[in-house]
This record gives sequence, structure tokens and C-alpha cells, in this order.
Amino acid sequence: MSKALEVLNQLPLVRRGWPGKAGSILVEAFDNQHRLRAGKIGADGDITWAQFGEDRKLPSFQVDTGELLVHRYGKRAVVRSGDVITKHLRPGKAHAVAEKSIQIRSACRRIGLGAAQVVDHDDSSVTFALLPGRSVHTLGDDALPAWQQFLELWPKWQELNVADLPMFSALDEAETLRTWVGHAVQHEVTYSDEIEEAAEIVCDRLIRDMPEPGAPGHGLLHRDLHDKQLLWDGEALSVLDVDTAAYGEVALDIGNLTTHVRLRALQGVLSPDCAKQVLDGLEALAPQERTKVYADSAALRLACVYAFRPTAASWWKQWTLRVLDELLDEGQAQ
Repeated sequence: MSKALEVLNQLPLVRRGWPGKAGSILVEAFDNQHRLRAGKIGADGDITWAQFGEDRKLPSFQVDTGELLVHRYGKRAVVRSGDVITKHLRPGKAHAVAEKSIQIRSACRRIGLGAAQVVDHDDSSVTFALLPGRSVHTLGDDALPAWQQFLELWPKWQELNVADLPMFSALDEAETLRTWVGHAVQHEVTYSDEIEEAAEIVCDRLIRDMPEPGAPGHGLLHRDLHDKQLLWDGEALSVLDVDTAAYGEVALDIGNLTTHVRLRALQGVLSPDCAKQVLDGLEALAPQERTKVYADSAALRLACVYAFRPTAASWWKQWTLRVLDELLDEGQAQ
């Protein structure tokens, strides 16, 4: 285990970590006043903390009377104030987020799917109207009606025609997975050798069986679809963070969502019966063989992501060993 990761795991009230440059780890934790603070752990284990509500790389960032929800040091911050949420970004990044969010929201409205309205933006921030409802993750088994609506709406999402979106291919997915595996190896995460071996099996399958662009099974992607991105108010479903949208294999979104549902079952967020109902429904939304390989990619990626989140310690080993056992057995069978 790297020195930075060792320090991260020893910090009190830590919420999340993200691998940074040159062996560093960005960290988000609560201070003794229960305020969310952002910091950076150097490769040598030394920690630099930002003052609460400050970040010199995020010029528009201020908390004032709002609630700080996210602060990734030097990268982004999210503040809720009344009925709006503002994302603070590095200069030059906000316009693209705002424009794509407006574009995708307009498309979502055509199929009865909610998405946040942009109410203001500048060079380094985007402000959204707060959407109604609670996340499907928070609702657990009570979200089954939301899942049923998702199963009805998502095929319509996949068919939406939105201009000027990028393509995201299996090559891009393989690169993303290898990047996360590289972080795990660099920080000497437990089982990192096995994770690296399993990742190459998955990347080979991703690329070897990659369909031609525009072939059946392609459509609109969210690219970061999971249960915390879906909101339910008892009647209508909404989706968050649509600025990541692209075109590609629809199996990517369904594989990612499938993996998160399986993880929620392991965590006890979903009962086995509810998880099975959701998984059975998801099977119809994308080609099953490609969904399987994208789900495997997501499962390994989550093992890497949560290796930097000490709060995952109670289930991380069980999840990771389950994923590795399945993938390495499949690799030997090939």
C-alpha cells in the first residue's frame, strides 16, 4: 500500500478519495465542526487542507449560506442554496457543461424524462434548478415503481437523436478501465496484481468483439448511469448529470447499471428479490453478451474506485474477490 493510501485510510471522518497526479490522493472529509473539507495527500503522506469553502482553482466557488455537497480539491465543488444547485468548475469548463445539459434536457422532455434546468452559467459555474424527488439509491426497495418507469423510458432515451455528441467506443471504455487499474497498481491496492490481470481479460473482450459504429445496439449513452443518478418523486423519473452524454453501445449504460444493482444487493441497499426484478428487466435493454462485458468492466472499475474510499472497507474485499474469482475463472476457460 502506498504511503498516501495508508494515510487516507487512517484519516477520521473521511468521505472519499480520488487518485491524483504523481502518487497523490485528493481527499474529502469532515472537520470537527462537521464541515466538508477538501485536501490533498502527497505521495510522501503529507496533507494539505483547503480552508472551508475556498479553492484557488475554482474562482466562482463560495458557500455563503448554502450547503457544500461536494468539494474535489482543485477540480470541482457543488453547493446547494435554496432551490438551486451550483457546480463550480475550473475556468473554461462550464460553458460546455451548460450547453450540453440544456441540449439533453430538451431531448429528455420529448420522452417524459426529467432533467435539471440550467438557470444560470458563466465561465466557471453552472446553476441548475433543484429537481424533485429522492435518489433511487436512497429509496432502496421502495424505488421499484421508479425502476419500472425506467424500464419503460430508457429504450426511448437510447433512440433519442441529439446533434453534435461525441462517440464513446469500447476502446474508450478499455482506456478508462486501464487508467483506474493503473491507479490501483501505483498505490499498491490489495489484489492489484489480480485486478490488472482480470482487466486485461475484460479489455480483450471489449475490443475483440467490438461492433462497427452504427451497428445495431448503438444509441444515446449517459456514460455514468447508476442508481444515484436517478431521482423519483413518486410519479416522475429524472436523470442527473446528463452532460456526459455521448453515442455508443447501449450495453455500456446497462452494464454499468447492472453492476451497481448487484453491488447494492451485496451492500444490503436492495433485497435479493428486488435486485432480481430489476436485473431481469434490464436484460431486455441491450445485447446481453455486450452488457456482460461492460458490466465486468464496471465491476473492476468500482473495485478500483472504492479502494480509495475507506467507508467501503466493510464490503470492498467481498466484492473484489467475487469479481476476480469470476473473471479469472472465465479467463482460464478461454
